[in-house]
Amino acid sequence: MLKTIEMLIKLAENPKKIFIRPRDGRRFRTSSKIRDGEIIDYYVSDLTPLTSSECISLNDEWEEVPQEVPWQEAIQAWVDGKKVYFIDVNNKKRIIRNCNLFIDDGVYVHREHLTEGKWYIE
Repeated sequence: MLKTIEMLIKLAENPKKIFIRPRDGRRFRTSSKIRDGEIIDYYVSDLTPLTSSECISLNDEWEEVPQEVPWQEAIQAWVDGKKVYFIDVNNKKRIIRNCNLFIDDGVYVHREHLTEGKWYIE
């Protein structure tokens, strides 16, 4: 889990990221309003502006919402040394391991995994 300041730093590095606050399920992401290279407006949920009654504490904890990527991008990220996984057609998380495109139970990645899986980069 990330504290609010860590989450905001990650958003400054990549404004397309989305975070969720587990205690209430609120999603947090930035708008496209940037002035002089700085993010000036923050929005939660479905781009609903924060109201004066809503509070984001520096002590809040956040989790990054995984963003699905094309399998080609995921494989390139894996080649570049990043951790990669996909969700197969049975909704099972499969982690890419080793140097031969094995998944977590020692099975090779198949065409179906590429075309029908949902791919993510950690």
